Amino acid sequence: MAPGEQFSVTQEFKAYMGPIPDPDAFRSYEKTLPGAADRLLGTFELQVSHRVKQEDRWLRLHFRKDLVGQCFSLITILAVLGLGGYLATTGTLSLGILFSVIGLFNFSILMLRKARLFGQTPTSTAPARSELPERPAQKNDDSTERQRAV
Repeated sequence: MAPGEQFSVTQEFKAYMGPIPDPDAFRSYEKTLPGAADRLLGTFELQVSHRVKQEDRWLRLHFRKDLVGQCFSLITILAVLGLGGYLATTGTLSLGILFSVIGLFNFSILMLRKARLFGQTPTSTAPARSELPERPAQKNDDSTERQRAV
């Protein structure tokens, strides 16, 4: 290159993130193989539907498991408290008090464990909807960066 000559270099970078291809790629797929774009969208829709069903199933399963566990814990605690009350009223006061304290202790452990599971203190209330952290929206990033050097 001779001294004093000017030249320019242009560099272009395209990045795209998302579950489906960018519109230019979609057009290319459709042009190359007619119907490919519809098949891609159909596959994406099936995957989303499957994921939603799996999450719903998982939530229902864990809700039932927690409910059954709480019911059995409540039955056990009430039985121990009832036994303590029965023993206290039939003449063995110290044994009745012991069983009542054990029942109350188990109840408090159950409440503390449940509160820790949900990340709350036992006296706190659930946060208002406006106080919940927002999930960032998944968006397609179609950015172009141009760099020019002279």
